[in-house]
Amino acid sequence: MGPAMAGDCIECREVEEVLLVDIDKKRLNAAAVKLGNLEKLRIKFGDVRDRQRMVATLEGYDVVCIALPRWLNVEAIWDAIEARVSAVDLSGPSKKDWNSIDEAAKRAEVTIMPGCGVEPGLTDILAAYGMDMLDRVEAIDICCGGIPQDPKPPLD
Repeated sequence: MGPAMAGDCIECREVEEVLLVDIDKKRLNAAAVKLGNLEKLRIKFGDVRDRQRMVATLEGYDVVCIALPRWLNVEAIWDAIEARVSAVDLSGPSKKDWNSIDEAAKRAEVTIMPGCGVEPGLTDILAAYGMDMLDRVEAIDICCGGIPQDPKPPLD
């Protein structure tokens, strides 16, 4: 999902620069080749668990888009907050982290938007849209197919 978000940002005229960060140098280089547009795209090897290095990397950017597994996304959220950069997170942190993240984001004067991927995210938007079309709603169940065990192109 990270390269897909980077591609969307690269195509946006209002975006001046896109930085793609990954812990896997081979995957990072492959994504850069696929995305092209070296005028806007920068790549950097990095690990979200290395707070000091990631904060230094993120400082000065306007927004961080986080496309990581749930067990790593909280690290990236904290990196963004410490760097004083707003963030959009595809998966969202676990509920136990919500209050501390919210308080820290307010102190840092940044916005953190969790759960903006497929599920949570798109599924919630579509559910709300469907509910708005009905007179009354008693319950709603949201199901998502999850991550494939054997990913295939074009989305892998």
